[in-house]
Amino acid sequence: MGGQRKGFTLLAGWVFLVSAAGHAATVIETDGTGRASVLYISDTKVRVENAASAGNVTLFDRAADEMVFIDHGAQRFQRIDREEMRRIAEHVTRTREALEARIEEMPPEQRAHMRRRLAEMPRVDNASAIRIERLGNGTIAGIGCQEAMVHVNDEPSHEVCAASAHDLGLSPAAFHTIEEMFAFFAEMTGGMSEGNAELGPRSTRQVMRELDGIPVRSESVQSDAGWSVTAVHEADVPAEHFGIPPDYDEIDPIAQGAP
Repeated sequence: MGGQRKGFTLLAGWVFLVSAAGHAATVIETDGTGRASVLYISDTKVRVENAASAGNVTLFDRAADEMVFIDHGAQRFQRIDREEMRRIAEHVTRTREALEARIEEMPPEQRAHMRRRLAEMPRVDNASAIRIERLGNGTIAGIGCQEAMVHVNDEPSHEVCAASAHDLGLSPAAFHTIEEMFAFFAEMTGGMSEGNAELGPRSTRQVMRELDGIPVRSESVQSDAGWSVTAVHEADVPAEHFGIPPDYDEIDPIAQGAP
């Protein structure tokens, strides 16, 4: 599951790059908790990079309805579509059930260890209840935003500030693509990513729905994890940024551990 978490942290702490027709783009840079990230967005595709995970890239294609995790260092990639997502969920469920059955057959001294291992495994159930409490208005890097508190299971989780797509220079199609990306990632990870450190994909999606904007700042209530936008500027995006290198090997997500 370390691979999955690494995949998730690529999405936290953002730099947005929004591509219109051609390759003209707007770049929004962010930094926080010792890392900077960059998110490239076209009307239908997204590329996510994180400075702390050089060589690791996440791609999302709204038209294909799939997410790809690329390891440039190893020259390989994992592709997750809806069918693969179901296969991973079934694998996780079977693994949990097999472990639960084995625990009762183990010697008492091993049971505690295995129960801890079981508690650390993900549940594909989306069980966390998320509530967004509107607060005041704020400004991040000169961009106006709506402040709010995210509550997970009735506990304060993250303070956020969300800016409208218009204020960030995103087209309606690009905003929809970001919504779909977080919806896809939330479904893929179930409820397991709504923790106390990074803002989870389900929480991010709920913020976008209720505040009609994209988080430009996030601060954990229970840890020092956080990030915010630092700058906005224009750039051009090469088309290959949204593609998989043709000579890379595709690997089985289950065999390697889901991203």
